[in-house]
Amino acid sequence: MNDKVLITGSDGMVGSRFVELYPNKNELLAPTIAEFDLLNPHSMERYLKNNPVSSVINFAAYTDVREAEKDRGNENGLCWNINIKGIKNLVSLFGSKVHLVHISTDMVFSGSKDDKGPYKEVRCPERDPSKVTWYGYTKGEGENIIREADISSTIIRIIYPVRAKYDNKSDYLRKHLKLYNDDALYPMFSDQKISVTFIDELCTTIGKILSDKIRGVYHCSSSDTTTPYELISYLIEAKYGVKNTVKSASIHEFLRTSDNPLRYPIFGGLKCGISQKALGIRYSTCKQIVNKLIGQNISPR
Repeated sequence: MNDKVLITGSDGMVGSRFVELYPNKNELLAPTIAEFDLLNPHSMERYLKNNPVSSVINFAAYTDVREAEKDRGNENGLCWNINIKGIKNLVSLFGSKVHLVHISTDMVFSGSKDDKGPYKEVRCPERDPSKVTWYGYTKGEGENIIREADISSTIIRIIYPVRAKYDNKSDYLRKHLKLYNDDALYPMFSDQKISVTFIDELCTTIGKILSDKIRGVYHCSSSDTTTPYELISYLIEAKYGVKNTVKSASIHEFLRTSDNPLRYPIFGGLKCGISQKALGIRYSTCKQIVNKLIGQNISPR
């Protein structure tokens, strides 16, 4: 029986951690983009001819929210191509032959005052591109392609993924540790709701889904929500023992002069109650995630 698992985006911040933690590394296939290019169906077919698989985990995505906004409406842009055309190519290539695990994002939701989070797993992505970032819209449309196809699939939404160390890219916590160390930490929003994803717990979640071929839409995030002000204040106090160093700011004031008012959802966050019950996994709170990362000697980046 073939039990190989193909991974796209295996060198990214999330995918690389999955490769590190997955216990049966001999099962993993992690081709380079040159070997398996989501935008080149011929390269995909060529690779699979010699490397049959039973499951695919799609970590690959265009995630630069700011740059994506410059391409808003451009169906020939890189964001659209990777997040939508790439998904179409995956679905077309594999059909019902394999189980597809696709990593998505909280930004498929607006987080606006008219559609407040935190959001449950059963919520469908926002279909109006004027209400979300271009990145969020393309990720939502990618979800819809998978959901509408007659294939074995799992969609996992994550939010502000964090890990202790990764040299190639920063994340929400390591970024603010570096800003603090550089004496450049700006005031943090005290009126924005967010949650975070501990990448290590995401890896456990994916392992469970792979082993049991679980289908559906799930959320992997902290079991609670917080504000940036609360989260970064706790991070700096827990890491360095320094209290009352973070200043607060209002996201409402910030967005009044922002050139991209959709960039930061005000009422965000993901609910994960359905996921925890279905998967038999208990996700950590925001503070517990910080504590675990400090236990792993989280490094500023």
